[in-house]
Amino acid sequence: TTPPPEIQLTGGKTNESINTIETAQKLIAYSKRAFAKVQDYQATLIKQERVKGKLLPNQIISMSVRHKPFSVYMKWNAPSNLKGQEVAYIQGRNKGKMRVRPVGLLRALGWVSLDPEDSRAKKHTNHSVTEAGLANLLNRFQHSYALQARYKKIEVKIGQYTFNNRKVVRIETIHKAKILGVQDNYRNVLYLDQETWLPTRVERYDWPQRGGDSNGVLLEVYNYLNVKTNVNLPASTFNK
Repeated sequence: TTPPPEIQLTGGKTNESINTIETAQKLIAYSKRAFAKVQDYQATLIKQERVKGKLLPNQIISMSVRHKPFSVYMKWNAPSNLKGQEVAYIQGRNKGKMRVRPVGLLRALGWVSLDPEDSRAKKHTNHSVTEAGLANLLNRFQHSYALQARYKKIEVKIGQYTFNNRKVVRIETIHKAKILGVQDNYRNVLYLDQETWLPTRVERYDWPQRGGDSNGVLLEVYNYLNVKTNVNLPASTFNK
């Protein structure tokens, strides 16, 4: 699938006229139109986050998501200290709590209910289960790009690349100044699969430290691989 006709990409190069936040907004809108046809999906999520200043190991998660009602199921395959952990959440159910099946000695307890914002739930992540999934990711970028379009203190780079042996459109935004609530981190990179137009990777970087990498400090990277859409997930996937 080619990009929207007004957006011409050749390899990793673009003409200056499309390296704008307005073009990024058009691409997000294009992605959201494609995603509107998705009722549910399964994917392999590979993520790495910096939590409380420490960059944690990669987490490999089997993930299932449906949209009505918003529901998430995740099972960890790595790292070893989280392998076998399961989380299930259905919006509007269980008094807003998620269901968790822990690992280690606590696994004997079976499934337990936990508030998504509980410190135990966020020991290995900066995000709650209510933020999970591609719809939330697209909404965050759409909102962010809309704010950035107002302030213009941003550099945009858009190009066509290959990621995981697939053609993608890469959208990089580099912030020239901190604006509280608008541009809290230095650099964001979003990859859209050029066949499905769904997000396949996102990177976030904090502002560069003196004497450090000029590209910034990695805050998090999320990869959505092997995405299968409209698989008609049964309710039992999420009812735990």
